[in-house]
Amino acid sequence: MNSSSTSAPAARATIAPEAQPIVERYVTATGGRAALDAEHSLRVKGRLNTIELRGQSFLWLPDLSRPDPLFIIPIVMGLSMFGLSKMGQRGIPPNPQMKMMVYMMPVMMTVFFFNLASGLNLYYAVSNLASIPQQWLISEERMKLSALREGSPKK
Repeated sequence: MNSSSTSAPAARATIAPEAQPIVERYVTATGGRAALDAEHSLRVKGRLNTIELRGQSFLWLPDLSRPDPLFIIPIVMGLSMFGLSKMGQRGIPPNPQMKMMVYMMPVMMTVFFFNLASGLNLYYAVSNLASIPQQWLISEERMKLSALREGSPKK
């Protein structure tokens, strides 16, 4: 056991006297346990509605829960991952281990994702594509800072 697991019951015991009136007021105002059960069932029902995405088509993909039959999305995901990794290397001194990761990681992930759901591939591809401009801005700032450090007089 760590110290946080042993201190949690003690923390609850010190808060309990202050929290009890709030809990009683909430239960009285909402009609008791039925209100809590209704809230829980709404949350569960919201989660169950996501299952309805199974079997849904998107562009050329017949089912987002199945692998891409044309392998387009996994390849786009791998290329976007490579572009994002390459963009992240701008303005950083060369490191052989990072250079290997820039090339190997997108290839490995593309191979892994060939048989995974096309919805997951689509998620990663869009996330990578959306991150490339952000990474470009970060690398521009990094390059400006390194140019300032190199151009500034030494103290």
